[in-house]
Amino acid sequence: MDVRRLQFGTELDELDWQALGELAQAFVTALAFVFLGLLAIELGVPLSSTWEQRLELASYLIWGVFVVEFAVRLTLATDRPRFLRSNWLSLIAIVLPAFRVLRAARALRIARSLRVARLVTTTNRGTRALKRVVGAGGIGYVLSFSLVVVVLAGLGVASLEQGQTGSRIDSATEGLWWAATTVTTLGSAYYPVSPEARALGLFVMVYGLAVSGYVTAVLAVFLLGLRDKEHPSDEYKLLRTEIAELREELRRSRSQDGGARGDGAPRTRF
Repeated sequence: MDVRRLQFGTELDELDWQALGELAQAFVTALAFVFLGLLAIELGVPLSSTWEQRLELASYLIWGVFVVEFAVRLTLATDRPRFLRSNWLSLIAIVLPAFRVLRAARALRIARSLRVARLVTTTNRGTRALKRVVGAGGIGYVLSFSLVVVVLAGLGVASLEQGQTGSRIDSATEGLWWAATTVTTLGSAYYPVSPEARALGLFVMVYGLAVSGYVTAVLAVFLLGLRDKEHPSDEYKLLRTEIAELREELRRSRSQDGGARGDGAPRTRF
């Protein structure tokens, strides 16, 4: 009886830990979407100093949760070097906000580069959150992630291009239009001029080429599937003929076997 109670208690503990882990994962996923929204507001919405401070405080609080979550995952990892190699972007996302605490760093040129890195790492965290919600590889995931890329990249480029001589991307709407046309590989009359915005634009161009290849592959598979349904190939017809012949041969073999048993001597029953 004591052994059964011990086993039952162990199973309950495992279920409790599993439920707690799933709940924590859902909480972190929700915070990742909130963090994406806060970043979009910070880049695209003009705010008063009071609201900027509130937004910054909320970002730091969420960042603190991400730090704890990453530390727990690192502690529980059996192979920590491998974990760090496979989650290096998440590590950068954890480290980058620490530079924002240094007010003097904001006046330096490197602050603009840190903004680009923050956009990339935040998008990476959003990618992980989307995978947990809609799954990876499907058309829903591609469309959702493309929307995230367009919004963050458009607002980020518009923020980086403000005050740059010769730049035509000087508003959020123009930044979003540039990002949308770049992802869809249509091209735009607008283009970034600052080095940081061009670096971000390079990521968007590469992603646009990848999405274009994905859409082309999906359409090709769809059209080839329709063609095979309407006009079966010779190999497909030959395979169906062979299957029909095998079925007929098997039917004849069974009928012959049944006739042989009926004509033979009666079997002894035990």
